[in-house]
Amino acid sequence: VEPRAVHEAEAHAQAPEQLPVRALLPSLLDASARGTEAEAPHAPMGAPSLWPPAVPWEEEEQEACSDPSCDEPYALEEGDIADSPEERAEIARLERELREEDERIAALEAQLRRARQLNAEAAGGRGCPVACGASEALSEASTAASSNAATASEVQHWQERAQALERDLRCEAAVALDVQDRIHWLRAQLRRQPGRQDERIVAVRELLARLADHAEAVAASSSRALQTSGLRHPSAAVAFDAANAAAAAASAAASQGRGGG
Repeated sequence: VEPRAVHEAEAHAQAPEQLPVRALLPSLLDASARGTEAEAPHAPMGAPSLWPPAVPWEEEEQEACSDPSCDEPYALEEGDIADSPEERAEIARLERELREEDERIAALEAQLRRARQLNAEAAGGRGCPVACGASEALSEASTAASSNAATASEVQHWQERAQALERDLRCEAAVALDVQDRIHWLRAQLRRQPGRQDERIVAVRELLARLADHAEAVAASSSRALQTSGLRHPSAAVAFDAANAAAAAASAAASQGRGGG
């Protein structure tokens, strides 16, 4: 065995117990503040040090700045800037989307409150108690929705039928007005040549008779359509009256033409 190893073993065996680290902390901190090597105040000779040897801050600064690039100013990259235009635009966009989502959520909550209020009012109107179950409320709401949908579809059907009848009556009224114009023209032609009994007068009388028959047929079909539908729309009534007036005028013209012949 080497003499150095024997000496270290004897020194370690003869050394008293070391103080706890907590008891040595004040002296260690004081030593580190002074910049000297910190050893335990009551540590025996040969005991290992609990604090690394202190290095003056001037030497640390010199070692840290030994690199030539230390004196160069640090250039911030585009990604290091927290307030870049791109990030500000992105933040503004996200805030705008957040406000829109908040507004949408508020609108949906308002709709939900209105729907709940309407359901509560409908349930109260039908005699449903305040403490009725959720299943009963849902069933009554579905029944009301189905009945409302059926009523709306029926109303829409009758409205479409009334509009179709109104269009037909307008067409018939236009035809009746055309017939009435032709009757006036034929009357004017007859007044110009009242005494001649030729083929033109006979043709005019036949045309008047056909027009009168057509006007009567139009009036009859319009009256039947109104009776079957059971609807009395103001515009439809006006068109029907115009058709009847045209038919009466055509009949009067035809009878006058026959009487004049």
